[in-house]
Amino acid sequence: MNLIVRDISNILLKGAWNTTMLLLLYVSTLLTACHGDSDNEDNPPYPSLITEFVDIPTDEYGRAHTIVNDDHTIFQLSNPIDGLQVSATYRAACGYEITDWDKRIITLYTIEAVDILKAKDTPKCDAVKVTAIWKGGDYLNMNLTPKTQGGKQEWGYHIDNITNKQGYSIYYISLFHDQKDDLPSYSDTHYACVYLPHLTDIQPSDSVYLTITTPDGNKTWGFAY
Repeated sequence: MNLIVRDISNILLKGAWNTTMLLLLYVSTLLTACHGDSDNEDNPPYPSLITEFVDIPTDEYGRAHTIVNDDHTIFQLSNPIDGLQVSATYRAACGYEITDWDKRIITLYTIEAVDILKAKDTPKCDAVKVTAIWKGGDYLNMNLTPKTQGGKQEWGYHIDNITNKQGYSIYYISLFHDQKDDLPSYSDTHYACVYLPHLTDIQPSDSVYLTITTPDGNKTWGFAY
């Protein structure tokens, strides 16, 4: 199986929040996925992949040796990634196989971009289908299914209100989505997240309510931070 990569165009943390990066990985070797008959239970045709949002830190040489999931588990890559921004952290949706659980070693098979949403000054709420929303560590993660014709859409979040109650704060935010001139022809997948520490003065005891305009109207999800 090849390492399948889509462009990763956002970089987060390590002092590079406003920088847009393009991660292009070239893989010159194949990662062995199977040997044998697909009907043989002892030789499955594909590895059992885990897919989740992760951070990918790089060293001073621009090489990634590890990924860190939202539970803060660090996995070592059996196939390190070269040619990245030095001393940075990328956000991505990765598909991987655990090859040695005791040593936390994995083989990485897929990487897809996760859009790290930035705050917007004004709201914009074009409808989008929500496939899944969940909190993982310091992130609100989203799997969205916009309609597109291959054009560019704009994404972000807007802080609608912040209230204080009995010593803790409640943040009300909404997804910023501008369809622009991109005609809604077919469904696509858009992975996105809100990095919660970027919400002003948020504390571990606070709560966040995220509202998204869907084809069926506004829907709101609440999470404790």
